[in-house]
Amino acid sequence: MSEDPTSAAIDTPRILVAGIGRKVGTSTVILGLLVNLKRAGISVAMAKVGPSLVDTTIHRRVAGRLSHTMDSWMLDKQQLQSATARLSAGAEMIIFEGNAGIYDKSEPGGSFETLAEFARNLSTPIVLVVDAFGLRESIAAIVQGACQYGGAHVMGVIANRVHNEAHNNCLRDAVERLGGPKYIAGIPIGDERLISGGTFGQAQGNPSLLTRNRLLEVGSLVNTYLDLDALREVASHAGTFLVDKALTRGENRRCRIAVADDAAFHLTIQDNLDLMRRAGAEIVAFSPLADIKLPPKTGGIYIPGGYVHLYAKDLSANESMLGSIRNFANAGGAIYTEGNSIAYMCREAVLYSGISYKMLGLLPGVATSSVEETSVVDPVYSEVVTNQATILSRTGDVFRGLRDTRWLIRTDEKVLRCFQVADRHAKSDGTASALMMKEGYSPLPHVLVTSMQAHWGSNASLARMFVDSASASDESAASSPEP
Repeated sequence: MSEDPTSAAIDTPRILVAGIGRKVGTSTVILGLLVNLKRAGISVAMAKVGPSLVDTTIHRRVAGRLSHTMDSWMLDKQQLQSATARLSAGAEMIIFEGNAGIYDKSEPGGSFETLAEFARNLSTPIVLVVDAFGLRESIAAIVQGACQYGGAHVMGVIANRVHNEAHNNCLRDAVERLGGPKYIAGIPIGDERLISGGTFGQAQGNPSLLTRNRLLEVGSLVNTYLDLDALREVASHAGTFLVDKALTRGENRRCRIAVADDAAFHLTIQDNLDLMRRAGAEIVAFSPLADIKLPPKTGGIYIPGGYVHLYAKDLSANESMLGSIRNFANAGGAIYTEGNSIAYMCREAVLYSGISYKMLGLLPGVATSSVEETSVVDPVYSEVVTNQATILSRTGDVFRGLRDTRWLIRTDEKVLRCFQVADRHAKSDGTASALMMKEGYSPLPHVLVTSMQAHWGSNASLARMFVDSASASDESAASSPEP
């Protein structure tokens, strides 16, 4: 059979790391594996199954490359395969981090896949994480049950909370007697505060914080009884699937897009940055906290979600940067702001404590925090249908993502709202309801402000539309941020 010239074969070694349930130490395992694979000189690409942008932020900082959001509600099977194809570029191995138990749906009902189904659709072997505290030979029954219950392709086992070497040897022997999955690692009982269910950093209110020393501790802990060769062998059993070859190519650079990236702004669906690059954008980072002006030759600005509520005082005090962004907007520059950062675009941000701070004022209104600054607000799944053309989309476009609900927005002028948003809420009977609202503020034709964090992989035109808008800004001499 002749090779299809329009298709690309994706055969990068890869694994899905999934727990037997929640809170079995999957996050610790993932970071420890990543540290040790990097130490061994292996280029690893990371992705999170599910909506956690905190986890993908930590992945990116450790791996040194973008971590993708692989969510079976936001993306269909073909889109998940396309995302995997993009993720594989330059990678020797891909690791998907699971967000639930191997057979547990993250939400009852709806179109959510189990991790077992996710792995099957991407022809990816599973490495099962088991909390081995108090277990000996019984670990074999758990592993065998996971393999047989739904036919999951479990090829590796990692035992967490191992007492000592003798305990580790007992667990290994029990798993290996099954004659199937490889025993990849036993992780000793360590400091529970190293990584705890994605809540590290809550004392500071910013769970994306992770010190280098803490990271090295996790790496050393996981390395104690780690068999990297066994891990790589399991990954080598990943199957091959075909994608459109056009998805693996990128365009020549045609504009520069400045992306806010500091302690206040960094929570984004990182696939969007990858898609912008492939659409012809050069991505350059800037800090609204520390920099005094935008990078030179900026054609567009992308302000991701983050923690405006924690850094409102410092953001408000950086008048030079505020002025630089305002000048850029007034000159016709394309600006897209998402998620929690909607407050940064408002005239004023009012914290839960009642303290208010002046912000950009490009969105004529006030953002008021609905919860205390240290409270964690989970985003909600949302689907958008556009009712107006914007710098991101055409009229009638549909896309999916997450919506941040921390801020209540009150505008005192008539501002164009371009999105019809349907928030998805799970019900106790396993069905889901949708709460409809109008959103997607466009105070200027080239400015779009939304509490949505759209997954641009859910609609192939979004990245190209925004890069087109930034290119138009560049060509119309709006690329110089200062007058």
